[in-house]
Amino acid sequence: MKFWTLKGEVPPIIGHYCHAVEFDDGHVKISGQKAWACPSGDLIGENIGEQTHIALSNIERILHAISLEKESITMVSCYLAEGVDYASFNSAYSAWFGDHKPARCVLGGHSLRGGALVEFLAEAFREDRKK
Repeated sequence: MKFWTLKGEVPPIIGHYCHAVEFDDGHVKISGQKAWACPSGDLIGENIGEQTHIALSNIERILHAISLEKESITMVSCYLAEGVDYASFNSAYSAWFGDHKPARCVLGGHSLRGGALVEFLAEAFREDRKK
């Protein structure tokens, strides 16, 4: 198992966690990501569409840093702040993923740290580690 704590153009670590954990069988779990500017960590994005795009792009930055692509994502858990327009969220999410459709869970009504409108947890799989 490998714990990835990355540097450079990835979201900063602002607590006691790592960016991702990769298991020996190729499964990768990515820590919760919000619309943080890289590498400053400032929350950016004026609306749910912008914050969705930025947060998902932060997941992609982490994946690229460990030599994976967004198409390796197998599952996304989405946490929406209270009152977020689901249709706007879903439109931004769909536009970002395009034809790739990982499994998904969406939970609403949360109070997210720092005033964020959305936070994502993601899981990915490294095909070349498959047994």
